[in-house]
Amino acid sequence: MKTLHILLCSAAVTLSAAATTTINPTNQYAWAGNFGWTLWHDAGADGAVIGQYVCSGYVWSPNCGWINLGDGTPDDGVHYSNASGSDYGVNLQDPYSSGGVSKAKLRGFAYAANIGWINFENQGNPELSLQTGRLSGYAWSANCGWINLDDANWFVATDVIQPGADSDNDGIADAFELTVTDPPSLTMLTATGDYDHDGKTDVEEYLADTNPLNPQSSLSVTEFVVSGTNCTLTWASSPARLYRITSSTDLLPASWELVLDHIVPDGASTSRSITVAAAAKRFFRVGVFLPLDP
Repeated sequence: MKTLHILLCSAAVTLSAAATTTINPTNQYAWAGNFGWTLWHDAGADGAVIGQYVCSGYVWSPNCGWINLGDGTPDDGVHYSNASGSDYGVNLQDPYSSGGVSKAKLRGFAYAANIGWINFENQGNPELSLQTGRLSGYAWSANCGWINLDDANWFVATDVIQPGADSDNDGIADAFELTVTDPPSLTMLTATGDYDHDGKTDVEEYLADTNPLNPQSSLSVTEFVVSGTNCTLTWASSPARLYRITSSTDLLPASWELVLDHIVPDGASTSRSITVAAAAKRFFRVGVFLPLDP
């Protein structure tokens, strides 16, 4: 897992190898009333892959054959346009957090030669939980009706969210680079650079989902309030990331202890309160990581 800590430590980045299918072998079943089960894992090396920006691979229907979620290479390097027969697929987009839950929307088109297009659209509201990897909602086939991704007894879940392609091996997903730079560029941000000179490297800005071209945009604690034995930390946050708080009494590397983990952001700003013993000396740091990162 890639994790960036703020306050008192720096980022450590490890690159993940590409996966085959990311779908859990037990929780892989979606149900269509008109043609039965679809299996999201059982295609093996060609099975469904849930990615940071796009989905890819195949779903198998015993009654309708292969369903293609996309080839993993959208024309613009970010999301499938779904405007042509060569650039189609299911996107992972528009992350949001609400009521202690973080989700991202699944939108776009899958294609099956025997039943045509399958639409992941607003009415069926297919989504992915960024905490559990569980899919919810419905996809629509004009020829076969609704496909239920989250039946009461059976559902589809991904074990990981595959990181976006990183063609220049700089630790930053290509889609992130192409989205934040203008004109889109894969060379403006680098593995060791700090383009906006704000003290956070380009890689750290990617991990935190902040803008590496804007020195005012960075992962930082904006308020720290102590009231009696209660300490409240507030920091700038992103709905596309999860957070953790650790604490230490002396700043030694081995002394850091986990206080809160898998914190779902409140929105653009997140606050959490921690109770400490009276007169105790405590240091805190906030860490950020990509949800379900391999």
